[in-house]
Amino acid sequence: TLNYSVPNPTFNTTDDQRYTFRDLKPIIEYAFNIAAVNINGTGPVLNGMSTTLEEVPGPVKNLMKTASTDNSVTISWDPPEPSDGYKSVTYTINHGVLNTTGQAMTTETTETGINGLEPGTPYYITVSAGTTGGNG
Repeated sequence: TLNYSVPNPTFNTTDDQRYTFRDLKPIIEYAFNIAAVNINGTGPVLNGMSTTLEEVPGPVKNLMKTASTDNSVTISWDPPEPSDGYKSVTYTINHGVLNTTGQAMTTETTETGINGLEPGTPYYITVSAGTTGGNG
């Protein structure tokens, strides 16, 4: 848990009901202590804890077909560049017949098979890496 100090903790109008904390590190729990201060003194302190989200990973690399049959394809890819900003990556594979919405599936590995394909039909396949912070 880290304590965060606001560089300029003075808010001069009644409109200042929000403050954006900047330059926080990913996946860190922060402690916040907030109190209103006016000419009559300091009000009660509100204590809170919040954990920042993981970073959004970069794109996967080297997406390739590693095997196929008439009704299936196996694909693999390289993970995004490593970062201390996330703990684990989940991959979302979107696939379908061209110009359709298609389907999505997820995996934590860098290889997967897609079954139930129709021979001679053009398909699209996309792979994105994601964390609790979003998809890259």
